[in-house]
Amino acid sequence: MTTSDVIQKIGVVQYVSVGNGGDIYITLESDTHNYYINNALKQGLNADKLKAAILQKEVTLLHIKRWTPFSTDGVFPHISKLSCNNKVLFNEIINEKNDKRDQ
Repeated sequence: MTTSDVIQKIGVVQYVSVGNGGDIYITLESDTHNYYINNALKQGLNADKLKAAILQKEVTLLHIKRWTPFSTDGVFPHISKLSCNNKVLFNEIINEKNDKRDQ
């Protein structure tokens, strides 16, 4: 995943939940999409800590841009990067310059 594969979205987190497969779902105010971090628990994210850090706060997330029959608006709600208060909480975007994960 690179920065050319994603779109930035800024919003206030309304709801955070954990799905059966270990995904963490995030809903933003005034947004109909249900964004998610795929396999978040398997990647070492703690749902309770994440919820405490972002609930009712403004976040910046980068999600995949892709048209599918289920996302005809081009918003594929898979979160590739999540930040709050200028702190990166999750990132799977590969830095194009050195081909490593952007820290």
